[in-house]
Amino acid sequence: MQIVMSDWWWLSYADDDGFRGALIIRGKHFLDACLQARVAHLSPGGQVIGAQIQAAALDEYYPESQRNRLLSKEECIRHGHIKELP
Repeated sequence: MQIVMSDWWWLSYADDDGFRGALIIRGKHFLDACLQARVAHLSPGGQVIGAQIQAAALDEYYPESQRNRLLSKEECIRHGHIKELP
């Protein structure tokens, strides 16, 4: 049996009204991370973009308290994940 390790992904959601939230979740690839977000009822809907998080940066920039839950715009700005646009 082969064990497939999952990577951590940053998923950011938006729609015509703007930013809807972001989350840090495991997935074997981008589409799997999106699926995991839907299965866990974390996806707020809208369009999604994502990026794989490098293992070396995970603990320093994305502590466990920020993983596997929807992060608000305010939280993302406060933790330096996104910048507030004028």
